[in-house]
Amino acid sequence: MKFIFYPIKQLFFFLVSATILLLTIPACSKDATNPVFPDGEEEEQEDEITLILRIPAQEVPLSRSMGNGEDYVVKEAVILAFSVENTPSYKETLAYYREGRYISSSSGNNLYSVTFRAHLKKWDYKLVIIANPGEPLKDRLGRLPDNGITDKVDILKLLQYSHTGKWNAGDNYTPIPMHAETGVETIDTGTTLNATPILIRMLARMDVSVELDALSEGTFRLEKIYLANYNTNGYVSPLWNNKGVTVTDISGINLPPDPGVNTNTVLEYRVPGAGLTSAAYKGEIYTFETAKVETYTTDTEFYNSVCLILEGSFNGEPNTFYRIDLTNQSTGRYMPILRNHLYDVIVTQANRSGYRTLTEALRSYGVTVNGGLRSRIISYYMGDVTNVVFDEHYMLGTNTKQEPYEFAPAGGTGSFIIYTDYPQGFTLTVSDPETGQPVNWVTLSVAQGVGTQTISYTVLNNSTATRQSDIILSAGRLRNTIRIRQSGS
Repeated sequence: MKFIFYPIKQLFFFLVSATILLLTIPACSKDATNPVFPDGEEEEQEDEITLILRIPAQEVPLSRSMGNGEDYVVKEAVILAFSVENTPSYKETLAYYREGRYISSSSGNNLYSVTFRAHLKKWDYKLVIIANPGEPLKDRLGRLPDNGITDKVDILKLLQYSHTGKWNAGDNYTPIPMHAETGVETIDTGTTLNATPILIRMLARMDVSVELDALSEGTFRLEKIYLANYNTNGYVSPLWNNKGVTVTDISGINLPPDPGVNTNTVLEYRVPGAGLTSAAYKGEIYTFETAKVETYTTDTEFYNSVCLILEGSFNGEPNTFYRIDLTNQSTGRYMPILRNHLYDVIVTQANRSGYRTLTEALRSYGVTVNGGLRSRIISYYMGDVTNVVFDEHYMLGTNTKQEPYEFAPAGGTGSFIIYTDYPQGFTLTVSDPETGQPVNWVTLSVAQGVGTQTISYTVLNNSTATRQSDIILSAGRLRNTIRIRQSGS
C-alpha cells in the first residue's frame, strides 16, 4: 500500500522557524497534534472542541445479514480548517491542520457515531475531516500549509490513495479512508459539531450470495470469487466542483487522472463453508471507484472491463468459471462502481456448467450470453439505504430503523428516505397495525413516487391513549414498514 502525492517544496524555512520558536518560547510548545505555529500564529486563541462523526450503519435487513460492521471502524481522524472568502470570488484557503483525539464510539438510530476532540482556533472555518488516513498521509497533510499549497482544489487533488492487492478485511482489518465536510462553523469555547459531518467511505463494497429460485435447472456450489480489471488508485474525497465544494450527487464518480487499472492480476477470494445453497461471501471485497462504459468498440476493451468471476460446481461436476458484469437489472446498461455503494450479486439460477478456465471466462461476454448462471445485482448508496428488502428482481430500501419512532402527545414531524428500483415506483399508506384500517393522525408529504425520494410525515396531537400506526412502503411485491408510536395525554 502506498500514498501518492505530487512533489512539494523544501521545508527548510519552516524547520528553521520552528526550531527557533521551540528554543525561544518553550512554554508555548505543542505536540504533534497541536504543532507550533510559525509567524506568530501561536498568539491566536485556541480551544478544544468536540467533533462527532457519523457513518450510516445498516440495520439487519428482513431478508439477510449485511455484514459485521467492520467497515464502520474509525480509528483516527485529521482535520483541515479552511477560511472562506466570498468576494471578489468564492475561494477556500487552507488555514491549518490538526489531528483529532479519539474519545468514544457508539451505535444507534442507524448511525455509527465516533467522537473526537481537537484544539482549533477560534474563528469561522469550513472543516474537512479525513478519517483513517494512515501515517504517511497524516505526515504530508501536516506540512501542507508550509509547502505553498493552500488552495482547496489543489489539496483535494493531492489526496490520492493507492492499494494494489486485496483490501485487508480479516482479523487485522484496515479501516477504510473516509471523507466528511462541514459548512462554515464558528469555533468557540465548548463547541460541539455533531450534525453535519457524515463520513463517506472512499471504497465500494461487493457481496456475493447464492439463492437459487424455482426456475433453476440444477444446483451450484460456490467455491471462489475473483475480482478482475479493478482500479488501484482513488481520491479520498468524493466529487468536487471547480471551487473545491464537495458535490452531493451520489451518482457522480471521482477518478484521478491515472486510476491504475490492473488487467494483469485477479484478486482471489475463497468462500468458506461453501454449500449447494445459500452460500454467501460478504463484507470482504472492497474496491476503488470505476467508470462505466456505455458501449465497447472492441472485444479487448470489453474483456478488460471490471467484472467478477465465480468459480463453482454445477450439479456436482468439476468446477467451472462464470463471468458476471455489473449491469442494471431493468435497463441492461453497465453500472459504474461508486464509492460508499454496496453491490450485492445474488445468483438466482444455475442452468449449465461455465467455462473450463478462468482465462476463458475473462475473455467471454458473461453469463447473460453463456446462460450458465443467472444473477440479480442490487446496488445502492450505503449513506441512504440502511434497511433493505428484495426479491429475485427488485429492491426496496429506507434509511429507517426497525424499532418504533416515539412521539410525545404534542406530536411532531419526521422524514425518511425511500429507494426502489422497481420500474413502477413505490406507494405509501398509513394504517393501524392491529386492525389494518387507515388512520389519519399521521400524514405524509406524498403517497407515491419513483426511484429515490425524501418523504416527510407529521404526527398530530394526541388527546387519547397511547396509539400506534404503520407507514407501509410498497413496491410491487415488496413491503417494508415504519412504525410510529405516540404516547397519550
